Amino acid sequence: MIRRALLFSLGQRYLAFALQLGTSMAMARLLTPTEAGIYSLAAVAVTVGHVIRDFGVGDYLVKEREITPEKVRAAFTVTTLFAWATALVFLGLAPVLAAAYGEPGVATVLHVLSLNFVLIPFGSTATALLFRQIRFDTVFWVQTTSLAVGSATTVGLALAGWSYLSPAVGAVASVLTTVALLLWVNRAHVLVRPTTRGLRNVLRFGGTLTLARLAEELSEKSPDFIVAALLGFHAGGVWGKAGTLLTSFQDFVTTAVAKVATPVLARLDGGDSPGATGAAGTNELWPAFERAAQMLFLLQCAFFAWLLVCAPEVVAVLFGPQWTEAVVVVQAGAVGGMLWAPCGLANAVLTARGHAREQLQVNLVYGALLAAAVGTGASVSLAAAAVLLQGAVLARTMLTLRALRRRLGFGTRRLLRALAPSAAVALAAGALAAGAAWGCRALDAPALLTLLCGAAALAAAALLAALASGHPLGQEVRLAWRQWRQLHAGG
Repeated sequence: MIRRALLFSLGQRYLAFALQLGTSMAMARLLTPTEAGIYSLAAVAVTVGHVIRDFGVGDYLVKEREITPEKVRAAFTVTTLFAWATALVFLGLAPVLAAAYGEPGVATVLHVLSLNFVLIPFGSTATALLFRQIRFDTVFWVQTTSLAVGSATTVGLALAGWSYLSPAVGAVASVLTTVALLLWVNRAHVLVRPTTRGLRNVLRFGGTLTLARLAEELSEKSPDFIVAALLGFHAGGVWGKAGTLLTSFQDFVTTAVAKVATPVLARLDGGDSPGATGAAGTNELWPAFERAAQMLFLLQCAFFAWLLVCAPEVVAVLFGPQWTEAVVVVQAGAVGGMLWAPCGLANAVLTARGHAREQLQVNLVYGALLAAAVGTGASVSLAAAAVLLQGAVLARTMLTLRALRRRLGFGTRRLLRALAPSAAVALAAGALAAGAAWGCRALDAPALLTLLCGAAALAAAALLAALASGHPLGQEVRLAWRQWRQLHAGG
């Protein structure tokens, strides 16, 4: 069941990535960097607001051992109160932010995006319960359909000349579609009666977790505001476009794995010492985490190695020549992605085991370091801001590894030893991808051909190395191949 859920979760992310990639390519050619910067600034503010409106309700419903109708009603009540309050805050904040940056379009975009906070509570509770029930097949078609509607609306309105408003209206269309589909699938968990009973438990769980995630979002989004303020909307648009590309892996793979891993890890017995070899049944958490972390670490390192090598071609093919300034930001971010790779599942396991306080402490320190690094760099140039940011990423990785060791007994040396084979496979694959890309450049090949050759070389090398070394990813591929052959033989 877990493999099937992961297949659907990854499948949904694959299609989502393809849709978002196609939309991003189209919008990069329909909007100027300044127009993209106006939307990006408002969208970043709204992204931070989404952390508050959820208030950890989704994770509360996933981690609870038993779910009752009263708990569902309490969760719906909390998310509705916070979501609607957040909408009011953004309606009031819109003119202030627009005046601060001297751009009235920021206020218009915020007004449109505030509608989502009114609509989202009617779908968030139902979606969280689908995750809890590991019904990723239903989540797959609901979220894919909604994203397709949002993408079509965005591109269509941009072609009609709606400029920076087109992605905002597209986002609202996507949420409306989600709510409509969930009404059809699970009306009972969409139209929920509010209650005042059981709110304390939801608020107690969500409080610390929300503060941790709010600190994380503020940390990660603060560079967008700093860059736009110090270097202007053009630089802000370039920074935002590079950020979209860098976070695509987070949305594409990491989130898909974490959505499945969180409910699974929450139900495993962590034992007194996850790194110890205790009696059967007392040491379930570490092996499960180790195997998942090994596979995710390999995928992360391989992806970011390819992105580091092929960044010029990626930017040229996906966004066009007007975004060339984004190349150095993407390359610096790819280095940061590899620095953070050992902690790809850290937040998922800490959330699953109820250690939100540690996440909050890490994110507060990370946020301060990040703002200082980007502020210092942006006073010089966009490239300097991107490079200095990676020092804060390294500090975050070290602090998170420390939290895993203190709270879960996952020793840093033990974890790094477990990830060493993945690093070796990724290094070999990255070297071959670099050779293929440099060879294509020496022959003056088109950017698209260079990009595809680098990707093909990396994928082939990673797969062959994983199969030859007995890496968990190779084991999963062998298992899938055997199952396919059995199914084919049986047919």
